[in-house]
Amino acid sequence: MKLKYILVVRGDGGPLLPKLDPKSIGGSKSVATSIDLIRYINTEYSNQFITGAAFNPYNPMPFELNRMKQKIEAGARYAVTQPIIGKKKDEKAAKYDPVENLKALHEEIQRPHSLEAQALKMPLYI
Repeated sequence: MKLKYILVVRGDGGPLLPKLDPKSIGGSKSVATSIDLIRYINTEYSNQFITGAAFNPYNPMPFELNRMKQKIEAGARYAVTQPIIGKKKDEKAAKYDPVENLKALHEEIQRPHSLEAQALKMPLYI
């Protein structure tokens, strides 16, 4: 059995873990982003893997939709979210309704001229 699907996420890591040099994978920021990793995998290992990306429904939508578009441009073919358990209780995040944000992502994917629709009808896993 060969590995085909890779969910590409960038964790925070820890102080004892080695850090990936972003320049080694074509990145331009001070840390390697999931967008850099998706682009690198799809360039260096073309047609060997199907890459997926995380979508955070707890972030503000203009920001998160823009990041999702960048991940799709880098080659992500599916999206996964963390479980939705309702609005966060803290004051800052309470204004972001994760269910409404997932609806916004779904609507964006369904628009005929959206970047997502042009790339493919991307599966979204919750």
